[in-house]
Amino acid sequence: MQNSKTIVVTGASRGIGRAILEKYAQNGWQVVFCSKNANSVAKTMQELTQKYPQTLIDGQVCDMSQKEAVLGFATYCMHTFRNIEILVNNAGI
Repeated sequence: MQNSKTIVVTGASRGIGRAILEKYAQNGWQVVFCSKNANSVAKTMQELTQKYPQTLIDGQVCDMSQKEAVLGFATYCMHTFRNIEILVNNAGI
């Protein structure tokens, strides 16, 4: 069952960030994440959507080392998701 709680995780296509996404998706949270690699974003989206079909999974390409990309991702998140309860800044830059 999908709930209205949302978590945003940067650098989340693998490792700790991916594990965080999995845990929150498993518990029905809307999960929003970014990674700088488009293929990684697509693969993560596909895997999580298949595993948790009732959960909103939203992945975006964003290079957190680029200020304009960060601002764009932040703007996207704030305008797309009404309530963001958790932000995990996991990108290794």
